[in-house]
Amino acid sequence: MEDILAEIFYENEFEIVKDAGEFKFLQKNNQEYFFTASYKEDDLEGFFTSDKTDKMINTQGELNGKNEDINKNTSLIIYVKTNDLEEFFRNNKRIIYKIEEDEYYFRKYVIAYTEGSIKKIKNSKAVVQIIKEVLLDSERMDQFEKIYYEDEEFFFVIQLYVKLSFLIYEIADKPYISIQKRMKDNIVNRGLLNKYQLIHSWIDKNLSILNNEEEKQYLEQLKNSFLNTEKDEEILLNFFDELEEKTNEDS
Repeated sequence: MEDILAEIFYENEFEIVKDAGEFKFLQKNNQEYFFTASYKEDDLEGFFTSDKTDKMINTQGELNGKNEDINKNTSLIIYVKTNDLEEFFRNNKRIIYKIEEDEYYFRKYVIAYTEGSIKKIKNSKAVVQIIKEVLLDSERMDQFEKIYYEDEEFFFVIQLYVKLSFLIYEIADKPYISIQKRMKDNIVNRGLLNKYQLIHSWIDKNLSILNNEEEKQYLEQLKNSFLNTEKDEEILLNFFDELEEKTNEDS
């Protein structure tokens, strides 16, 4: 997994600024900054108090003295090996949510993988190309929409595109369908009307693959509305009103 990430960052013109063994700090053109670090599943509960996390926070502080942008534009990629992806996310959903939604120090993203999910990718000589080919396989995408964890390799690749903001792709010759319509169709078809967390995950997945800034802004606003415990923000209410209308139309 470490080699896969290293190749992805290398092919996207990042350079290693600091290699501390247990974590790396990379940057691109003094504009984008990433920590990468491996954590064990058992370490996630103690993430905020671990020595490794403290060392990265201290490193960011030291580097920020030389470049203030580091404080605003740094993300941490936490990669965790597991034997069962579905069980991993079922058991760790709460702590992953807590880590990823924490606003302090830097943005944090958890990527889980199994040995099987990275087997072909790590043996490839062109990692970025192969993960793009995996992602653009429409049959695998359709199956993923039905059963998240069945295709472990595809699930792993989806995580990469969601969590690594610089990874983008375009699908040519496809009729344009607004993100609002695609999202409503997907939620209605899968019966997710009252499942906030799954809808929230769907939003995250699509934020990374959109190029239309207006649609990305809409999803960001909708995502923030889902995080509002009062659940009374106008954009969220409008969304569910329209979703209810669509549900009634389809029934």
